Parts: sequence; C-alpha cells; structure tokens
Amino acid sequence: MAFWWANQGASFPAERELGVLWAPPSNSAGGVERSFSALDALVVGDVVFNYVGPAVVAVSRVLALARTTERPYGERGVLGREVRVELQVLDVPVGRDEIPLGERTLDPFTGSAFNKNGMPNNGYVFALSDRLGSLLLDMAGLTVTSTADTVAEPVDEDGRRRPFVFLQDTTDGTRTVRYRREQHLLRDYLIGQGGQARCDLCGKALPSRLVTTAHIKPRARCSEVERRDPHVVMAACLLACDALFEHGYIVVDHTGTVRPGRPIPSSSDLADAGRCAMRGRQTRSSRTSWVSAAAESSKC
Repeated sequence: MAFWWANQGASFPAERELGVLWAPPSNSAGGVERSFSALDALVVGDVVFNYVGPAVVAVSRVLALARTTERPYGERGVLGREVRVELQVLDVPVGRDEIPLGERTLDPFTGSAFNKNGMPNNGYVFALSDRLGSLLLDMAGLTVTSTADTVAEPVDEDGRRRPFVFLQDTTDGTRTVRYRREQHLLRDYLIGQGGQARCDLCGKALPSRLVTTAHIKPRARCSEVERRDPHVVMAACLLACDALFEHGYIVVDHTGTVRPGRPIPSSSDLADAGRCAMRGRQTRSSRTSWVSAAAESSKC
C-alpha cells in the first residue's frame, strides 16, 4: 500500500460525486506533466489524501488501475487517464498548517507534494512517504483495512468494488480540534431560539434546526474583528441553499441579489435545487456591505 497526495480544488465536487481521479495526458502547454502521469502508478488498495486548499478534506482508497476514458465532467471529448476510488469525506478536515512543517519539507521523494516552504506544489497527484502518509491517516483519525481485503471485494459492471470498508475495529474516534467560538453567538443573533427561521437565499420559512449560519465572506479570509460582526453571516437552509452557496453554485452579487454561480447542467437534479434558490431575491439589506466585501475577496 502506497500513499498519495491529490491537489483537486475546483475539480473536487465532480470527482467526489463520480468517485474518480482524472487527468489529461499533457498540461496546458502540451508537455508531459509528471503529476498527471502519476495516476498510472496507483494500484488497488493505495491511499489518496484529497486536498482542497487549505485542508485535506477526504481520504480515498484506490479501487482499480488507471484506464483511458473521456473526461467524465466539464468539457467533454478530451481523453485522459481515470482511476476509480472510494472516497470518505472527513468530518473534520486536516488543515495544511496542522501538518508539521518538518514533515512537509522532509518528504524524500523526487517531485514532492510540497515545496521547500511546506506549501503544496503545483500539479495533481504526488507520491508521499510511508511516514507522512501514516501521520496523515493518524491525524484524520482513520485506519485502513488490508489490501487483501480490498482485492477480495466484488466488482460491479463499471469496475467499482462494493461494499468498501475503510475503518476497522470501531467507527468512533477522538480528535483534538479547534472550533469556532463565535459560531453559537452568531446563530443566536441571526436565528434565535424560535421554532422557525427564514433562509436568506431561497426565502423559505423552515424549522430553525434546518437553517444554519453561512459566512458571506469566507471566514478564513475574515479578520478577528470581522468574525465578530453579526452581519458577516446570513441564514441558509440545510435543504439545499447552504451547500449550493458553499460550493459556488449560487452567489450573492454586490447588490445583494442571489444569482447563478458555477454552471449547472439544465437537465440535472441539481438544477432544480438551484432554480429554487435563485429567485433573484435580495438578501438582508444590512448585509450588502459584506456581500461587496465577499465579491472583492473572491477576486484574490
């Protein structure tokens, strides 16, 4: 079993949904990209750490060797290499800066996942040392079943192995994590203790337990003072709007109007959820300044 690091970013939502890693045969300049061709080195049972800056948000197990396929999302008609994986999203992502700097800069492999400053290198898939891979698994609170168990699992007609058991012994674990001290105060201010709350995006009045607080300007980009401002958050329902906003499928423009964000295929089920939220309605006027700040922040 080998360990790998995958820089996914904008490709993560689609690849997570499909259960794949995919890369074209060459980079945008037409040259061979080692981190793309690395997919051919992955074998069944290998572990992949899915990185979406600034944190490892999921851990995957390789289910099948790389094969040539058309790009399964986005622009079609491009052939590349695809590896099928079983992915487990982490309840608590492992922040890049939580990984000891010494471990990030001492990885012995050529073409390391990290540069000399401990930041992820540009590219897609990189090999990790057993030491670093084991450390990341421990930080994620996960253990891995043997590769023999993985190979013995049944394979369906699409080459997917089901069922896939990632954890062993017990499903519960413990981690020491940082938490958002201000979150419950912001929720009390915005949603209160009443039985109902209204989503600022779709406008639906719902039981308050189905409504959460969503940061208009990403919290990671907020200063300590900004994080304490109750107008930095808006109410977003858990039925769809919170996830649609979080992943950029809907946005709030500088006027406070809910607009389409990332493209959504009109024939998909996702489009129905998007249409429900995108009614051109205004968010609370007192939050307009934060909407403008978020728009500027997104340009960085």
